[in-house]
Amino acid sequence: MASLRRMAMATKFAATAVLIATVACAIIAWALFEMRHDAIDTATSHIRDMATVLAEDVENSVATLDVSLHDAAEMVQLLASTPTISEADAQHLRQVFVRRRSLSYPLIFQVNESVCANAVF
Repeated sequence: MASLRRMAMATKFAATAVLIATVACAIIAWALFEMRHDAIDTATSHIRDMATVLAEDVENSVATLDVSLHDAAEMVQLLASTPTISEADAQHLRQVFVRRRSLSYPLIFQVNESVCANAVF
């Protein structure tokens, strides 16, 4: 009788241990799933922020190129309308070009004056 009682008690303890282990595994699995979900949300947010920064950077680059091409077109149109250009006029155009570049986008696009001074128009 005593051994039957011990076996029944051991079975109850084993069943209780298995139940506690199952609940613990379920809680751990739920916590891991929530952590994974939070990590995915954080990564998505970071990627969205990076995409916004890159879009702004591309927009600034395109704006810089647009201003540069517009200035080049103006200069070509001005030079095409003038049959000949004197050295003084060429020097004046170089200075105007450098001044426009430095005023338009001083932090994005810096024009080296020595490069423009040596340019041939």
